[in-house]
Amino acid sequence: LSGGQKQMVLLARALTQEVDTFIMDEPVSGLDYGNQIRLLELINQLKTQGYTFLKTTHYPDHALMVSDRVVVMNGGKIISDGKPDAVITDAMIDEVYGIKAEIITHKHRSWCIPDFH
Repeated sequence: LSGGQKQMVLLARALTQEVDTFIMDEPVSGLDYGNQIRLLELINQLKTQGYTFLKTTHYPDHALMVSDRVVVMNGGKIISDGKPDAVITDAMIDEVYGIKAEIITHKHRSWCIPDFH
């Protein structure tokens, strides 16, 4: 099985065991782009059905896509906590990742666009 297929199997197994809360550490790690999006879409669909997901990610876009609440840590300390659009800002990206970026909204969804020189 591919990494994406294994992730889906793990989710399916947990669902059959009637788990309603998932704790996921970097769930898209090692997945190709298509499987990343499929997994995030599944998480988004399941959360609308009452499932709870607590996940870590280093991808601001992914947090913007599926999160209702974001807690940002830097240097082992919480630096921000709240709604994704309020927490994931140009300044936060610069502070945490040390890069310039712009958060843009397109078709009712926000995206983090790095400023390449």
